[in-house]
Amino acid sequence: MKNLITVCIIASICFSPINVHSEDLQLTLVTGEWQPYTSKEMTNHGQFTEIISAVFKEMGVSPQYRFYPWRRCFMNVKHGEVFGGFPYSITEERKKDVFYSESIIPSLNLLFYRIDKFPHGFAYDRLEDLKTYRLGGVIGYFYEEMFKQANLTVSYFAKEENMLKFLYHKSIDFMPMNEQVGWHLIRKQYPQEIQKFTTVSKPLRLQGLHLIVSKKYPDAEKLLKQFNAALYTVKNTPLYKSILNKNELTTKQN
Repeated sequence: MKNLITVCIIASICFSPINVHSEDLQLTLVTGEWQPYTSKEMTNHGQFTEIISAVFKEMGVSPQYRFYPWRRCFMNVKHGEVFGGFPYSITEERKKDVFYSESIIPSLNLLFYRIDKFPHGFAYDRLEDLKTYRLGGVIGYFYEEMFKQANLTVSYFAKEENMLKFLYHKSIDFMPMNEQVGWHLIRKQYPQEIQKFTTVSKPLRLQGLHLIVSKKYPDAEKLLKQFNAALYTVKNTPLYKSILNKNELTTKQN
């Protein structure tokens, strides 16, 4: 009988749902420099990070943030060294290794260019129409496979700051970038020359930005389910809208 009681106690511990409402529970998350969404230098580490913090507060969990280069961020999540990372768009390749949260905010990606390069504006129908132009890109971003399939000429960079410099000096014709991030970066690097830049009106892609969670992390699916529930609650509060309005980030759904 004593052994039976012991087995029952162990089973109840092993199969009881995880208690996320605990001051002792901390989850480590990785992210990179991507102003105004996330940055080690910004107040509350940027607007996206501030939303993440609000969601974890709703869960009753303490998030710990580490800032790394983007490639390292994803590898840390993939191998289960941390709980999750952000912000990420969905790609079929990534879905093999990670779970995705519900969309936290939408992201409009556009092609930026110099007005003096195309003084009468620029328009295109398909990616293949860009074959005669030089594009920039950042290693590991969602559009790599798209550009490869369209057989485009692309120079890849480690950072978006470097890509913008090449666009400024006309070494590339277009740079793909999140609308908010692109204008934020231009204002930061070329504050007196903002009027030299514009965007193609046709979206390169409209997608959601998400938290990714390692499939190898203990209780990953349970925790992600709780994160999504807390996210739903936070999205319906004035706090969520006030965070977005700090930089006029859109709440339009994709």
